[in-house]
Amino acid sequence: MRAAALAAAVFVYCLVASALPDVPVGVDGAIGTLLIFAVVLSAARVGDAPPAALLMVLGAGMTAGALNAAGADAAATVPVAITCACVGALFARGLEVPALVLVLPLVVAVIDAVSVGSGGAPIASGDGGGGLLSLQVPAWGGGAALHIGIADPIFAAVFWTWAHRLGLRERATFTALLAASGLAVVLVLSLKVTVPALPLLAAAFYLPNLDLLGGLMLRGSGGAGPGTRSRGPS
Repeated sequence: MRAAALAAAVFVYCLVASALPDVPVGVDGAIGTLLIFAVVLSAARVGDAPPAALLMVLGAGMTAGALNAAGADAAATVPVAITCACVGALFARGLEVPALVLVLPLVVAVIDAVSVGSGGAPIASGDGGGGLLSLQVPAWGGGAALHIGIADPIFAAVFWTWAHRLGLRERATFTALLAASGLAVVLVLSLKVTVPALPLLAAAFYLPNLDLLGGLMLRGSGGAGPGTRSRGPS
């Protein structure tokens, strides 16, 4: 219920952002990015019920497609975020293998950094159009403050789902992932360049859980199947 209430509130925010007064550069981008990632991480919990997650992917994805086709990119932001959350949660459930949990964040971080160096745009300024492959962070007074590539919220959902399901520090990971998304915005606006967010998100997964990841590997080698959870400190 809290996730649904948050998604509804952020959807309203995206609709009314154009009517809000102008603010210093970056304030609206930072606020919007934190709200969007909060929706993603909250909605990722639906991965505990895969059939519901699949239905949400279908429903939210179709809604986002219709809104994008109508040119309502800001209104489509929350449906796209929910779609990314469900896709990420389902992806994480299918890859609950300790070796992958340990290595995949590093791999995608390196790929993202190389992609951005070659012209990719995970988190970039508001210039350019939106679409189903990006989330528009609305600017106060109209337009877009930032665009976020869908890989970033998808893998944020993957990392939080692993923390949630594998007995890692899910609350600390939630907070660290939000902080990483905010830091990415600060870097985009201060350096005025496109920033690869996945290295920051990967760090936000590793750092709160460093002392637990070795135990995760031992549980895997000891015959615990995917999805086995243990209570870790939060």
